[in-house]
Amino acid sequence: MEPAAVAPAPEVVARYFREVCAAFERAAERAGRLSHQFALAGGVVAIDFAGTAAQRLFLPALARTPVAGGSAPSLQVCVWDSAASGVALPAPPWPRDTLASRGEIDGFSETGLVRVAFQPGSGVLMLHDAAAGRAVAWVDDATRCPYWEYAAPLRGLWHWWCGERGMQLVHGAAVGGDEAAVLLTGKGGSGKSTTALAALAAGMSYLGDDYVVVEPGSLPKLHSLYRSAKVDERALLRVPQLRSLVDVPQDSGREKAVLFVPGRSSAPRSLCAVVVPRVVESVTRLAPLSPAAAFLALAPTTVFQLPGAGRGSTAILRDLVSAVPCYELALGPEPDHAVRLLRELANAA
Repeated sequence: MEPAAVAPAPEVVARYFREVCAAFERAAERAGRLSHQFALAGGVVAIDFAGTAAQRLFLPALARTPVAGGSAPSLQVCVWDSAASGVALPAPPWPRDTLASRGEIDGFSETGLVRVAFQPGSGVLMLHDAAAGRAVAWVDDATRCPYWEYAAPLRGLWHWWCGERGMQLVHGAAVGGDEAAVLLTGKGGSGKSTTALAALAAGMSYLGDDYVVVEPGSLPKLHSLYRSAKVDERALLRVPQLRSLVDVPQDSGREKAVLFVPGRSSAPRSLCAVVVPRVVESVTRLAPLSPAAAFLALAPTTVFQLPGAGRGSTAILRDLVSAVPCYELALGPEPDHAVRLLRELANAA
């Protein structure tokens, strides 16, 4: 991405959005247009890919469900990569040193009606025109993207889109029963992913491992966004039933393997509890946790990963932990005990 001269941000970002959309059209002419429309996280999305490489990267992880013909999408997304299409990205109007840690571009990310984010770790650029209900995403070479983008693609874009509809993307796992679900949250290594996958293997409903969507209210709901999970060898040893689902194996270049849960585009569930796991050497047990402590486990890992997340996201998360009971789950060496406790919480709701 070669920088160009900086111009007044609102005008230049709107113009750049149009340039990138035009480049996508050229890419689609060369590589072929692949179109999809589906329900996702409580809304309807239409995505056009320029060629199969971008589709293989960005589509499989989404927890999508079919929609009836004629359903009007609230978001139209165009996705392409330069390697497959031979169409270069138009020169961005910002210098490289403006990139922030969450992918934000200082002076450009929140200007006018077009949002912009660039994820330096995966090289994915996202632009979103909220008023038009349109977005475009680009990556230089989809086949060389890191495994975490394959497992949770375009999360900045989904964060923006969910925010428009009064919903919030959260960093956490969710499992439950037929009607209600539990949100597991906490920093990396706390055991939430392994616990969620053990619950999946035990037959509980699975709404997601790394990111799910919260619909706030007096009775909050949880929506699936991804059907993927990232697991290491230790987790697969504890829950060996999941090994057959691995799609991208762990190797020397990947910290974790990626698996896809088949047939689990789960319907939304009522949120019945926020649970903060913690690995211990003693027995597994569940204890009440204050809303403040639950908020401190939930908010930083969510807000620090999403471009533009700020006071609005923080307010939703604060209300969330006040709306439902919160617990600490001390995780001993027996995953079956933890699953039993989570099942009891979900079934009691």
